[in-house]
Amino acid sequence: MKKITANYVHAHPVFVIQNLDAQPVDNQYLPVFLSLKNLLQNRFPAPLSLFLSEAMGDLHRLPDFEPTGGMMMFSDAEIAVWHHRIRGDERLQRFPVKRLLEEILPQHLGDWAFVQPMFLPEMQINEVTAADNIVFRNQSVDLYLPQANLIIEIDGQAHKLNDRQRLKDNIRDEYLKKFGIDTVHLQANDVEQSTDRLQQGIAAIIAQLKSHESALIPYQKTYQQLLNGFDHDDLQNKLLPTAVMRFQWLVVELLLAGKLSVTQLVWELLILERDVTGFVPLACEDLWIQLQKLCEIHQVPFQKPVLRLLSLEDELSEETVAVDFSLFKRWTDEADLYPQCIFVRNDYFDLMARENMKPADKATLLKGSLMAEFTRYLTGSHEADRHFEKVVQEITTLKSNEQQPILEGWLQKAAHAPLSLEQKQYIAHTILKYYPDETVYLARHLDAPFLLNDTIKSKLKQLQNLNHRLYEQLKAIR
Repeated sequence: MKKITANYVHAHPVFVIQNLDAQPVDNQYLPVFLSLKNLLQNRFPAPLSLFLSEAMGDLHRLPDFEPTGGMMMFSDAEIAVWHHRIRGDERLQRFPVKRLLEEILPQHLGDWAFVQPMFLPEMQINEVTAADNIVFRNQSVDLYLPQANLIIEIDGQAHKLNDRQRLKDNIRDEYLKKFGIDTVHLQANDVEQSTDRLQQGIAAIIAQLKSHESALIPYQKTYQQLLNGFDHDDLQNKLLPTAVMRFQWLVVELLLAGKLSVTQLVWELLILERDVTGFVPLACEDLWIQLQKLCEIHQVPFQKPVLRLLSLEDELSEETVAVDFSLFKRWTDEADLYPQCIFVRNDYFDLMARENMKPADKATLLKGSLMAEFTRYLTGSHEADRHFEKVVQEITTLKSNEQQPILEGWLQKAAHAPLSLEQKQYIAHTILKYYPDETVYLARHLDAPFLLNDTIKSKLKQLQNLNHRLYEQLKAIR
């Protein structure tokens, strides 16, 4: 399963692609696909290309582009169903966790029922805490809701009778508490028989949800919109661009996996559009424009394919790529039932916490972003000029030994790109503003001797001043 963080707008940016885990192709197009990948993910929200700006509008300049009431986050109005991930007693056909999640919570949470699809079952403790503790390796929790820092554990009869097991549970609860995560314990018999004690447990769950109300409100708002209908602005300015980004990312992964090719005459796709429609042709047309420019830079051939969209009634071929695409559903083990179909779903962990990243990871992310921004400029993407100088300035925040390789990588790309004189001047003058001693280096790599004009003039001026001083000294001697 591939996890991605990307979007063109301030809406749910974290999603996954299931059933596409092939190794990347190793051919002349690999640098092209990786460059395209960088363009899509170099910044959040990512800048729109000129084509997308014309097709969807200049979304980044809309008055409400920067959200004042929080980012739009996605929740599903349908109950999430798990098929085999949730454990139970197969012999006795007792599955209390599954019953709680799929039957009891939707009925008893009331206004909080929208969180049901947001619970992830059987999550490893070390993944919950993002800390590798040897004591808790290979231990999992029954249900985890990241947005409310809530774990639900359903205890069997052994927990009642075994003092050692109760002690282990207490130790684990206290450990999780250090990470701000609360645990609500329910008894399996109470869940199966819907006793009064179960209602007390439900009340404890709702209390935890209320304590995280501010984090959950964006999901509740989307849930209500799913029930009542989205307005036109949200459909066009939030949902459509989000679908375009996710589908474009899927296409890049299909190219990397060899499931699609830039030399194919036809791309034959069967897309099950669960909620948003009309994004596939838009996403593909924009990608083809970007691919053509990148192929020119990397000097490899490109042939624009024909897009053939199939329906469930059509006859499929070995070349058909089948995709189940939803903006609102989170991933489940449903994808395991249909291994020949690719699933695009939301992840359970919604936002990448960059402030918690290690310094080395931040540097790696920044370097990738800088290279992507330069590629964006070379392909002539919309608004690239606006950000180019900013990212050049950001290079100076890296260690000195990390700055030169980025500049060299940029100029190697530029050497193979069909740049105009104006572009060469812009690149050079922007870089020289922060690296004034690199004039000769830039002139050589950009094949731009005009950059040396000012240097030559300066040297001539220095020689003239020196000659003048020597002349005056000789006059004084005579």
